[in-house]
This record gives sequence, C-alpha cells and structure tokens, in this order.
Amino acid sequence: SRRLMSLIACEGRMIRALEHARVTFSMEVESSPTVLHIYEDEDSKSILFGTIDGRVGILDVERSQGFERWLVSNDENSSTVSCIDSYDLSGNGTKNLIIGRQDGNIEVYQVNIHDTMDSSRLIFLYVIQCGIVAAQGFDEILVVTYTGRIFGLTTQSLEVNMENTAGGYIFSTDTSHKIFKLKSEIEDLKGKILKEREKYQTSTQSFFDELSAIPLLSVKDTFVLEKSTSTYNLAIEVPTAIDNILIQSNTKVDLLDVEKNSAVVSYSESQTDDSNFLLATYRCQINTNRLELKIRTIEGQKGILQAYVTPMVQPKCSRLIQYEIKALSLHYRIHQFDSNRPFNVLIIKGTFSLAEIHSWIGLCLPEVPEKPQISEKTILWFRSSLVDTILECSYQ
Repeated sequence: SRRLMSLIACEGRMIRALEHARVTFSMEVESSPTVLHIYEDEDSKSILFGTIDGRVGILDVERSQGFERWLVSNDENSSTVSCIDSYDLSGNGTKNLIIGRQDGNIEVYQVNIHDTMDSSRLIFLYVIQCGIVAAQGFDEILVVTYTGRIFGLTTQSLEVNMENTAGGYIFSTDTSHKIFKLKSEIEDLKGKILKEREKYQTSTQSFFDELSAIPLLSVKDTFVLEKSTSTYNLAIEVPTAIDNILIQSNTKVDLLDVEKNSAVVSYSESQTDDSNFLLATYRCQINTNRLELKIRTIEGQKGILQAYVTPMVQPKCSRLIQYEIKALSLHYRIHQFDSNRPFNVLIIKGTFSLAEIHSWIGLCLPEVPEKPQISEKTILWFRSSLVDTILECSYQ
C-alpha cells in the first residue's frame, strides 16, 4: 500500500503500528522484541523482528494479523539478536538472512519467507551491512562492534591470494602489500598511544594543581530471564578491557557456570547478618571486554544484585550497576489467559488508589509498565517459568 506506517518494538512484548501519530493496532509476541527489519523480495515486503531470547519472527502487517510465525528458532544460541540484515551473498537470486547476536556471533541463514513449511538453514557461523567493500566483485558483510572495531567477512576464497608451493603458502604481491601497509599503520598507532600515555603520566606527576579526571565508563548490560532454565542471564560489556567484576547481593542467589566465561571466580565469606548473602569476584583474562553470568534466584525472596565493574584504565575507577530482583522473579509477562482452567481468586479491597495498587504489583513482578492502562480496568497476566502457573492481576 501507499500509506506511511511506523512500527515500534516495545519492551512489554508488543510491536505497535503508528499512523498519523496514533496507534492503529498492537501485535503481541512471546518475547521482548529488540530489532525490526524490512525483508524486501522481488514482489513483496516482509517485516522481521529479533527478540531478546535469540529468535527471529515474521509479522503480517498488511492484513493486520500480527505475529505470523517464527522464522529462526535457534535452541543452541539464545543470545539476544542485536541487528538483522538481508543480502544475496550466494548469488543465486535469493536473499540470505544475516543475524548479529549480542555475544559476538554472526549467523547467515538460507531462508524461504513465503514457504511456511520450509525451515531456515544455517549456512555458516562466523551494527551489520552487506555489499562490495574491499575486493571488486565479491560480496562482504561489514561488521561494527561495540568496542569500535570495523571488519569485513568476504565471500572471496583465501586461496586466490595464496600460492601453495612445497607444502607452504606464499601470499600474492597484492596481499603482501596490504599486510605490510596494515602493519605500518598498527606501528604508527602504537607510537601515538605511547606518546599520549607518556604525556598523561607527566601531567599527573607535575607539581601544579592539576586534577586527574575519572574517565566516563560506558557499560552495555542485560539482565534477562531465560524461561527454559528459569535462570537469569547477566551480560556486561565495556569498550575497554575488564580488570574484575565484583558481584554482591543482599538476597540468596546462586552463580552458575557459563561455558563462554573464561574469568576466574573467587568467593569471599559473606555476613548474612548484614543482609550480605553473596560476595564474588570475577578476574577476567587479558583483553576481555565482555562477561556473561547465569544467576538462579529464589522465588519469593526479593533484593538487590549489585555489580561493580572495574576496567583496565588509569586512574582506577569502578562503575556500580544495580539489578532489582523481584519477589516473583521467575514470572514473565504474557498476553493471553485461559479462563477455563481451574484457578483461585484473591480479592483485596480498601481505600488505596489505583497508582498504589500498580506500584505494589511493580514491586512484586517484573515487566510491569510504569503507568497503569488508560482503560477502566487494568489486566496483567504472568506465567511462572518454574511451575507453569498463570497469575492474573485485575484492578480498577
């Protein structure tokens, strides 16, 4: 159609369509959407969305049907989808789906958008854009990382730039020139960094009344419930190398092993009398700028989980990040409720206001919106990832 429509991915497991500054309809999805992408084919357009639990789905916006089906449901990798692009990398006339995940993985899928029975196939694993960048005639995936690095993944065969002689490899003249040029640029950058470091050290040791300012530490973090295991995934990423991360909690939680985590953890004796149930330090390996943790909470106990992030910068500084653990932390928001199933009812009446009721629910449950609904009655549904029970909160 010729009409202009805007789509907004909302944290409350909703994707809303706006026309003329008004919400025309809302589409419910199973998980919080993180990114939207328009998949353009020869004669059609499809709206794809990535979720916080690592899936990619299709929306039917033209007929206002909402969620259509899951296109990528990767059970092996539940890392958050951070960016999506589509491009014909294989040159067969069909676009591939390129997915960038928060853990650094880039996945290329061969998909058929129009065939509902066809499943997506992962071709290889290696903010993304596709096109011809470095080598003429060869498509590439251009990747920009959170730390500022820019690199490309090419479809050009490496054997083109190599000659195999007597069991060894000899680079071509063009490739050798590129390698020499890159090495020269790296040496120049090292020299500039060394000069700036010496200049900084000299200024901090001078006798004048100069101040050493604490650098601004930008932290990208997520604290997400994984429904299949009833655990929380905590991911912390900073632009510079991490020295250590101190985890402290005033409620009982368990730290679980993560396969990708190479940090060395040490536990300190905590004083439970002072509401200090956990004190653990993760010492990261050299040049580590991302750390993933799995945390198991106890349903019915609320508290605050604190992470002190200390990077490898001078002067030494630390960034405090707090995560609120709700009393019903293992519940997540849903949009449908089966009224035919058996359930118990608890009715509370009093002189309290609607805002007070909403704040009480927000203290007990996650994913509660900041304000109650404008309609006469506010209804929120939650499902337990542990025992699969459903909780309905209805108030007016």
